[in-house]
Amino acid sequence: MRKRQLLVSRQKRYLKNALIFIVILFFSVGSAVYARYYQLTNLTSEDAKVVVQGYLLTEDLEQKLGTIKEGGSIEKVYPQFQEVSSLLVTYGNRPVSAGLSKEGAKRLTRYYVSMKYVGMNLSTLTQEQLGNEETMESYLKDLSKIKERQKEVFTYFKVNESALKQKN
Repeated sequence: MRKRQLLVSRQKRYLKNALIFIVILFFSVGSAVYARYYQLTNLTSEDAKVVVQGYLLTEDLEQKLGTIKEGGSIEKVYPQFQEVSSLLVTYGNRPVSAGLSKEGAKRLTRYYVSMKYVGMNLSTLTQEQLGNEETMESYLKDLSKIKERQKEVFTYFKVNESALKQKN
């Protein structure tokens, strides 16, 4: 009887330990899966900073082009214009984080590349070229393409654009 009671108590203890182990295993696996999902679908802090800066810079460029188009002084806006366009190139040269999903990395890469090319093209403009209406319209179209890519990135990574507008 005693041996049987000992075996039953051991069996209960092993069963209890196995159950605790299985619960801990489920929590660990669930946490790991969620962490990986979070990493795939959310921006890293560096990428988030670049996306926010890119948003602010494109808004600033669009505002400066609008000022020039409305008859503002090109000489006053041109140095700031050059600075902003060179910053776009800098942010566009940044590599995308490796932990993102393929789709997220593709969207973010397209956004970075579009910022880089528009920034490179804008930084090479002279004041005379900047005063040309056709040139102005083509760059406004390029900025609208950047904004389309920006919206794709904002939608995919669930970035709150209204909060960015309030900061601006």
